[in-house]
Amino acid sequence: MNCGNLQGFIIDYGRRDFVLDVVTPYQYVKENLELLPFIRYSMTLSGHEGHAYLMEFSIPERHVKEVMEVMHDVRDHVSLLVGTISRDYTRPFI
Repeated sequence: MNCGNLQGFIIDYGRRDFVLDVVTPYQYVKENLELLPFIRYSMTLSGHEGHAYLMEFSIPERHVKEVMEVMHDVRDHVSLLVGTISRDYTRPFI
């Protein structure tokens, strides 16, 4: 069953220390977050009740504060999952 559309962005910012997964039902939030650097992918999930948008960011430690300040501004419109890139604890979805 094909329920999604995957768009990828490949930009090398060097070492990545944290993984941030963001889910939102709002297209305008997705479109604005896609402008952030460190985005790994953006996915649109379609269902019977509408769309949901999933984005994954790979963030160097020196830029975590800036990214989290943006997430703080949209905190009422997103769900977040933050992890390290340690293989013992978490791995990227894709």
